[in-house]
Amino acid sequence: MRGVRIALAMLCLAILASPAAADRAGPLADRIERARAAYMYYSLGRLMETRGLYAEALVQFRRAASLEPGTCELKVAVARALLGARRLDEAEKAVAEALLRCPGDAEATATYARILLTRGEPAKAEVALRSTMEGAARSPDEIADLLADALTAQGRIEAVAELYGERAAADTLSGRTAYLHARSLIALGRLDEAAVELERSRRLAPENRATVAALGRLLATLGRSSEAVPLLESLASGSDATAPEIAALARAYVDLDRSADAVASVEDAIAQRGETPELLAALGGTLYDLGDSDAAIDVHEKILSDHPDFVPALNFIAYTLADEGRDLERALDYARKAVALDPESGRVRDTLGWTYYVLGRYEDAERELAAAVATGVREAVIYEHLGDARSALGDTEGAAAAWRAALEIEPDRESTIERLESVAPGDDLPAAEPRTGGGR
Repeated sequence: MRGVRIALAMLCLAILASPAAADRAGPLADRIERARAAYMYYSLGRLMETRGLYAEALVQFRRAASLEPGTCELKVAVARALLGARRLDEAEKAVAEALLRCPGDAEATATYARILLTRGEPAKAEVALRSTMEGAARSPDEIADLLADALTAQGRIEAVAELYGERAAADTLSGRTAYLHARSLIALGRLDEAAVELERSRRLAPENRATVAALGRLLATLGRSSEAVPLLESLASGSDATAPEIAALARAYVDLDRSADAVASVEDAIAQRGETPELLAALGGTLYDLGDSDAAIDVHEKILSDHPDFVPALNFIAYTLADEGRDLERALDYARKAVALDPESGRVRDTLGWTYYVLGRYEDAERELAAAVATGVREAVIYEHLGDARSALGDTEGAAAAWRAALEIEPDRESTIERLESVAPGDDLPAAEPRTGGGR
């Protein structure tokens, strides 16, 4: 921050100290002086923009644009500052002027797409971005990332995976693209493929912490705990380790029958950073993995005593109680509260639906579980639950379709295979119902 202040001061002094154009001789010198002043105003605006001072940046960009009125870069800068200040109508007008003067300009297109995404118009943003990408050997990363945002906003995660898959194939040496491709594959539940891409990304960019974290957590999820532990341990030893990383390390220790290490890894983090809700939830999850559900529930209740709206704790307690078939009214109360706080979470909706199912309220269960699937969540257990609810309602074909969808995500899931065989033995199975993209 101190460096930014010094740079701002130096730029201000340079602008104030620059000779007046009237003291220069000739039109060429005048143009040079205007360009010099415009550059300094623009540079000052950029520094302000990086600090989130959009109104102040706008003043500087407009000063620069008044000196060099035909420059696309300055028109786009004005539009960016207006967008940052949430003056969307003015921003759209400014960027339209830039695009009229410089059709296909990548920065102008990116700014226009951001305006449309801010307005909640991802389909229009997609059209604008694709028109810029057409014919280009390789579009800038910024354009591709914004297109991925537009597709994600429309629930088209498969299209995101295709986009980054094509870019990864075209540039096999980009660790960044491999990482983004892996993230989209994780969202689709294609975990083994994602692990391959993350391993490639790590080879290409070994210092990228995000890649190491994603790979460590994914390997733990896949049960490849002996591979996950070294990666997660390297992260947990740092001061910037996150609660999900610590929780993943603990799960990997549990999987390797290192229960003492599992508990110690979370307790050490709590000792260093305090009893945050996230770390306490990691401790509770570890205790549950070790078979002590009562202790796990107690830890999550401790979270709620100080943070009554912490959705992960509400959801954990509700699901654990429902899954164990006890204290169901309490489970229902917590599940309803969690859904009210986070209605777009497929996992939270699943908990409420499963609680209804255990209570024998099958119509309510089917409604909530269908809503969970509609969020785009990609977890086999949720589709299995939906099939159970439909089966209980006598909808055998609907149940089989949901179970088939579960097996597409997790082909070796024995509990789902048994359910399918009970209603549709052999190959006479209905096709899986269409699903939207998404995931967590």
